[in-house]
Amino acid sequence: MRKCIILVLSLLFTVHLYAPNSRKGIEIWEPTPVKNMELENRKLRILKAIWWIEHPRTEEQAIQARYRENAVGRLQIRPIMVATVNQIVGYNKYYLQDRTDSVKSVEMFMIYQNYYNPRWDEKKAALLWNMGSNYMKAKKEHWENGLRYWNKISKILNTE
Repeated sequence: MRKCIILVLSLLFTVHLYAPNSRKGIEIWEPTPVKNMELENRKLRILKAIWWIEHPRTEEQAIQARYRENAVGRLQIRPIMVATVNQIVGYNKYYLQDRTDSVKSVEMFMIYQNYYNPRWDEKKAALLWNMGSNYMKAKKEHWENGLRYWNKISKILNTE
């Protein structure tokens, strides 16, 4: 019995001694954390800026947005956005009442932006969120509104 324990322990120590040498090979195929962190920071900055612009400051503003545009929640999500995100996902994952849930509304935002804006361009993210995925086909007056929205977002992004 002692011989088996000694054999197992010696194998463990032998593997441990050679394991650090094999680590160099692992670092080659691991994703570089710097690139991922840069993208995650950009996503977070865009989300925070849009969150700040979109959330109603008062209860009266929330009621106006609900009746004027049928936009609900901190990110002012409309029913068409819920339908679009469900179409992207491939099944009915989100419902209209999820627009008031902060976690689910952020999930919908991330899914929508990852699909239509995989590089997370700041201006494109703002125009997508304000004007929808067909923003390039928008009329002149909608473009003016979208550019005003972008100016608000860019001011917040530049102050961080």
